[in-house]
Amino acid sequence: MRALPLFLLCTVALGAHECWLQPSSFTPAPGAPVSLGIRVGMNFEGESRAVARDRVARLLHVTATGREDWTERVPAQETDRPELALRLDAPGTHVLAYDSIANLITLKAEEFHAYLREDGMEYVIAQREKAGQTGAPGRERYRRCAKTVVQCGPVADDAAAMRTGQTLEIVPRANPAAVRPGATLKFLVLFQGMPLADTLVQAWHRTDGHTTKLQGRTNAQGEVGFTLPATGEWMISTVRMIAAADHADADWESYWGNLTLSLKP
Repeated sequence: MRALPLFLLCTVALGAHECWLQPSSFTPAPGAPVSLGIRVGMNFEGESRAVARDRVARLLHVTATGREDWTERVPAQETDRPELALRLDAPGTHVLAYDSIANLITLKAEEFHAYLREDGMEYVIAQREKAGQTGAPGRERYRRCAKTVVQCGPVADDAAAMRTGQTLEIVPRANPAAVRPGATLKFLVLFQGMPLADTLVQAWHRTDGHTTKLQGRTNAQGEVGFTLPATGEWMISTVRMIAAADHADADWESYWGNLTLSLKP
């Protein structure tokens, strides 16, 4: 089990948690109402979390024809309905990119190292050992960088492969709407706009109470490929941690990248 800093101020006990964007439909008709939710949980099964502007750094809407900042569409305060109501009027592919504000978490050394190992961040453990900080608590400042790809109508365009400028970003190399089960879909992982090499990336799929989890590491060009065996919803996740600069209350800064998509039969 691991302790993860959770997107949108989600505070949890030690546990294997992910946080992702969940549209009400990955394939709505153009102009149909769509709600965008935040999910937190384990094994790609989670609960809703409310969306409020004091928790959101940016909400970006990207299509093949341009991009719009939709941050102001987020309610100023929490409402009785946790999902954000949207309309995606134009036919084609829509990408929604959601960045959280920065928040803090402190873990005991053994808990901190346990989740570093599980998420493939042994390089942080090595840095702590070199600095003589093995027994020190893990003081972490974290942000979430989540995206989802929604297909309105049958025409799949280039929007899915466009970069949104998130600090940690997972970019599919092909439009998921054009990928069928059994095919390999490649992803480019970027950190601060540059390809991120030798980084653990995980792919999650859940159906009928069963979870499939695939793992891979990016190559020197920051790419990783997964052969996705099943239709339906998939979640791709990764994390990057660096030493914190000029933060008296944190020794580490982490960025948690996430992408949700759906494969057609």
